Amino acid sequence: MSTFIKCMKKYASFSGRATRSEYWIFYLFTILITNLPALIGLIMIMAGSAEQNEAVTETGMMFIVIAVILSFALLLPNLTVSVRRLHDIGESGTYLFMGLIPLAGPIILLVAFCKDSQPGRNQYGISEKYPS
Repeated sequence: MSTFIKCMKKYASFSGRATRSEYWIFYLFTILITNLPALIGLIMIMAGSAEQNEAVTETGMMFIVIAVILSFALLLPNLTVSVRRLHDIGESGTYLFMGLIPLAGPIILLVAFCKDSQPGRNQYGISEKYPS
């Protein structure tokens, strides 16, 4: 949880580096925070439709709207931690555009996000993991 809060404090900071664990913990919390209300909303919509209960269906729609708002609210922090993760392996933030290549792009980014930190200092700062 502290890693998530640390990333949220740097929500608009594209400079610096983010370790592999910092990135993946933030990504996990982002998925949970956005998908949990969406899942609850879908269950309530299906239950409300089956029972012909408009109040339950409307409440489910409200959960879906909350999930969409949370997704948009976490878009910039997700982008910044992704750029800082790429900085940690020695790549520029423009490397994110690789994700636009059909089929291969997301795989290339997944491999990049799974790489270990570049030791020592690079053009983006000193490594938190290997500060030699």
